[in-house]
Amino acid sequence: MSSAAGSASASRRYRRILHFAAWNLVVTWWFELFLPRIGLRSIAERTRTSRMQKIARRFHGLAIELGGLMIKVGQFMSSRLDVLPPEITKELEGLQDEVPPEPFAAIRARAEAELGMPLDRAFAAFEEQPIAAASLGQVHRARLTPSDAADTGLEAVVVKVQRPDIDVIVDVDLAALRKVGGWLSRVRIIAKRVDVPELLEEFAQTSHEEIDYLHEAASSERFGEEFANNNRVSVPSVVWERSTRSVLTLEDVTAIKITDVTALRAAGIDPNKVALAFADVMFDQLFANGFFHADPHPGNIFVTPVAPVAGSPRGSSPSSILA
Repeated sequence: MSSAAGSASASRRYRRILHFAAWNLVVTWWFELFLPRIGLRSIAERTRTSRMQKIARRFHGLAIELGGLMIKVGQFMSSRLDVLPPEITKELEGLQDEVPPEPFAAIRARAEAELGMPLDRAFAAFEEQPIAAASLGQVHRARLTPSDAADTGLEAVVVKVQRPDIDVIVDVDLAALRKVGGWLSRVRIIAKRVDVPELLEEFAQTSHEEIDYLHEAASSERFGEEFANNNRVSVPSVVWERSTRSVLTLEDVTAIKITDVTALRAAGIDPNKVALAFADVMFDQLFANGFFHADPHPGNIFVTPVAPVAGSPRGSSPSSILA
């Protein structure tokens, strides 16, 4: 993408986010603050559910179209059942699963530029169809070359590659969100509940960390060290030779998704025991280790069947795999 084209695209993106936010803030102000002041509260109350659903539906569409941090914002809002009405959270559920994948040609170009060599030299095989597409990158299965496999003891791997120009997109989205945050901080009822600018700065910090895959790789290794003596937890090994700030290569540990109850039962694993084991592991992270998996959604947590202990029911010792 040329510099001029990129600048124009970034400007359009910035304006679209601000236009969406400004329009819906005005609509909300009109119904929730102005009409009650002039004695028309009943109109606001009668239309509230449909208005909230319409706003959430429109944001859902905007997030899918723009991607980037808009997906992250939608995911965050969908989880805030303590703050937002169900009319909004319900409409935003499943945003992560609806992100369209990037064309493989763009992913190939990004990966080869980062690794400094063609993909067919970096890997023995590399699947074009992604197994997961997220807001900032997507994941492909691959096989290491014989020499890399001999060095690492691994063969099957997954490769996470960032979307093209994601650094620019993140910066544009954060600039727009900071602008919207400034507007919200002037609304007294919101400012009393939350420090929006401070919340956005924390969001900005975590977003910049998330697009640094070397940071993620180091965290993964530390996580593995924390749970090295826990036979219920397995953490994928990092292939450092094939990892950069924008490409992350990990041991392939994909197995049964933790929410796939049918597959768990078919493998002879009791979902209730999985839930208890997972809760124990999460409590250990939070209260014992002080270092925790910050994104434990079902796409990141797998369960692998293990050989049953003699004399015990099949599948009585499930192993949670945190990927």
